[in-house]
Amino acid sequence: MSEPSSSRVRARSTNAGKPAVLRVEIRREIYTGRSTIGRLFVNGEFECYTLEDCARAPGTKVPGATCIPAGSYSLTINYSSRFKKMLPQLLAVPGFEGIRIHAGNTDADTEGCILVGQTQAENYVGKSRTAFGKLLTRLQAATRGGGEVRVRVMDGERAVPNLSIPGEPV
Repeated sequence: MSEPSSSRVRARSTNAGKPAVLRVEIRREIYTGRSTIGRLFVNGEFECYTLEDCARAPGTKVPGATCIPAGSYSLTINYSSRFKKMLPQLLAVPGFEGIRIHAGNTDADTEGCILVGQTQAENYVGKSRTAFGKLLTRLQAATRGGGEVRVRVMDGERAVPNLSIPGEPV
């Protein structure tokens, strides 16, 4: 049984008469020296995979090669002069400007932006244009009626060297 398509694109409204809020959550899960792979959820439902530049220690930024800080951001859809089309943009990202969500496959395709794809492998997301088109349709539908889109970027547990003290519980 399939659900009505309109329920897939509507933002959640908690109070009648108030603009709806579409909640996007990016859960970072795989960290390598080249990229950060995660999963993107819309209103709690898995939508696609994400690829960002690699994560660095807090306060460390390599321009064009560092993922944005975890946090909660507003999103707007506006014209990108770089890409020459309408794209989602995260607003008020500390230490970053012009952070977009767009199609791409590897860290070479991003300078801090968030890439989306339907498949993922090490340092790679695939079927990116398809994933982006589907996501953009949902974001546009949510904002068209004056709704708001909130993006929450969450860091997962990173693989870190074993810093335990011998004999102490890990």
